[in-house]
Amino acid sequence: MNLKKIIREEFDDLSWIEETQPINLNNANFGDILISRHGAILMYVRPSNDGYYDHEVVYIKHSSEKYGEITNLEPLSWKEPPKYGYDHRGTRTNDGYVFKNNRQPTDHDIVNVIPREEFNFEML
Repeated sequence: MNLKKIIREEFDDLSWIEETQPINLNNANFGDILISRHGAILMYVRPSNDGYYDHEVVYIKHSSEKYGEITNLEPLSWKEPPKYGYDHRGTRTNDGYVFKNNRQPTDHDIVNVIPREEFNFEML
């Protein structure tokens, strides 16, 4: 069994990209809650100024094999976007993807945007 070949074929199949509902982060507001395809909870921060990615996000609750369980509730107290370069920051494209190219099924692409006032924070 050629494990490298199996892994490469699995990641070459990008049909999972089409399973996601269309997202438009241009309509998101500071503080809106974003849900990733793997259940991570993020918060929308602002349009990006880095010239490559379109939007900045911050992780609120996330679990991964590499980092374990991360819960970062501090951003929920922000009254306005912080200065650039804060911790747990991430970026997304206008349509919610982690990467513009070379997308993987393990990416935390955004699948839902929930207005902050409608999100149930008790689930955190």
